Amino acid sequence: MAAVLTLAGTMAIAVPSSRAQSAPILNQQGTLKPAVNEYPIVLEAGQVLTIRMSSEEFDTVLLLLAPNGEEVAFNDDADGSLNSRIVYMVPETGQYTIVARSYGGNGGDYLLQVQPATAYEVLMNEADMAIFEGDYDTAIAALSEAINLEPNQPSAYVQRANLYWSQAYQVADASGQPFEGPMSLPEAARNTIASDFLAAAALYEASGDVDQAAYLRAEAEFVQTGEYPAYPGLEIVPEG
Repeated sequence: MAAVLTLAGTMAIAVPSSRAQSAPILNQQGTLKPAVNEYPIVLEAGQVLTIRMSSEEFDTVLLLLAPNGEEVAFNDDADGSLNSRIVYMVPETGQYTIVARSYGGNGGDYLLQVQPATAYEVLMNEADMAIFEGDYDTAIAALSEAINLEPNQPSAYVQRANLYWSQAYQVADASGQPFEGPMSLPEAARNTIASDFLAAAALYEASGDVDQAAYLRAEAEFVQTGEYPAYPGLEIVPEG
């Protein structure tokens, strides 16, 4: 696909009217389904596409159905947000169906886009799949390649830092050593994790998201010292 397909939509939830005191004019049973829209789309074999659904009003969910109706891809949250992203290599030409849903069933405006996947998006998808399978080494390698390709994307740094943290915890747990927080990790591991948090913080701050930048700097300091710094208006609850 050479062009970007952009679709806008609104999800609405029907609200039943008050029951009349007299005999009803209409008496009909029915079922209210969660907010959902479907978009049939013809895809060609060999295409590698990114399907994105974003909204500022609700938590999005994306599904992709094959021509036979089978679900072949699903995503709820992507890139550390409540928006959704599917990266899919089309195996056969046919009419697929994009299912745009609201996680909570509530309505609202959203934007749905279909476009050729970039190399960065393919790598991020590889990382997501590896994380799902518990293969942290492959996920970290994919994220590192994505960062080299597009160093100005903060979410890849944050995801890699969290993976380094999880990996270090697993190593300590497997060796039978008590894990009592970041100071249980080797200094080199702490510095690597903090470096990624600080890189992401600088990028968020440059984009104007000072709150996220402050949060990540606090995470970096916690990893390096074992204590969270005091930031005005910033409340952090340690994970675990």
